Amino acid sequence: MRYVEPEHWVVGGRTLADQGRSSAYVEIKITDETNRRAEKSAYIRAVFDGFSALMPNLHHESYIHVHDVRAGAWGYGGLTQEYRAHQG
Repeated sequence: MRYVEPEHWVVGGRTLADQGRSSAYVEIKITDETNRRAEKSAYIRAVFDGFSALMPNLHHESYIHVHDVRAGAWGYGGLTQEYRAHQG
């Protein structure tokens, strides 16, 4: 996580400080083809709503980016998600 001062975050040509707003940029990685479009859409809505409850005056131009990552290209504990899928 990285914090950016509102004076240095520009939306629509004006800083968030000037607008009296807050914002967020969230990146999430999921294994490709494990969630349907509607599920990702609902997740993005829920994350935005959660941040809205936590951050006063959240600007609508706050971004939630879901990365669909190939199963063979990421994992944890030294094993790819692809390996886990084939073993399970």
